[in-house]
Amino acid sequence: MGQALVVCLETALVCNIWHQSTNQWTSLPPMTTRHQEGTLSLLEGQPIAIGGRHSSTVDHGVVEILNMQSNQWEQGPTLNPARRSHSTVVVNQSTVVVVGGYSEQSATLNSVMILHSEDMNWRLLPNYPQPVYAAVCGLVEVNVIVCFGGSTQTSDSYALNLSQLHAGWKRAPQYDFHTSLVYGVILRLRQNLFCTNQWTSLPPMTTRHQEGTLSLLEGQPIAIGGRHSSTVDHGVVEILNMQSNQWEQGTR
Repeated sequence: MGQALVVCLETALVCNIWHQSTNQWTSLPPMTTRHQEGTLSLLEGQPIAIGGRHSSTVDHGVVEILNMQSNQWEQGPTLNPARRSHSTVVVNQSTVVVVGGYSEQSATLNSVMILHSEDMNWRLLPNYPQPVYAAVCGLVEVNVIVCFGGSTQTSDSYALNLSQLHAGWKRAPQYDFHTSLVYGVILRLRQNLFCTNQWTSLPPMTTRHQEGTLSLLEGQPIAIGGRHSSTVDHGVVEILNMQSNQWEQGTR
């Protein structure tokens, strides 16, 4: 997608795109399904929305992909079982992995699914060590996924090496966080980010981004939207300048 960002509302079908060339947000066509507590990632450079729920009680496994040429959302392969509050990891341009989640039909899940753009079929990977939803997950090496926290309420980290699937998930204490987290994401800023095997503090953001998003733009973390409290939503955008080590305001 070049230098662009896509944001979709959790409780509606509305999506918007920001282009660096214009520094403006513009509307995208609406999705066909509401993906509340679902995930939005990239597959082959195109936004892909996975799972979530239609309402407070109806979970689904609907997958929608935004065709950037036709500018229309297209149906992808349905994720089964249906789930919400799962974690999605972009492994590379052609592969995404979904970890755990919650289903009204199946309760908390430990299943891990992988989708390749070559055949667009979901396949099972080794189960997570325990059922979990809202886990903090990310890619820390070329083929290694790390997760911790979530509904397990623990800071214990587990890693899955995609090139050694026979080994399954293994404890990875070098990535243990100092507290349990939920609904987070691990961003890999550069290949040697974890060479010291230590977590260190960054400067605090100026605005709370509860239920907002955290992504990368030109290799720098960007926080978009969320809410200050339980009732006040906002569209604040903050970008971490990696040279000055300070958060800067972006375009709303």
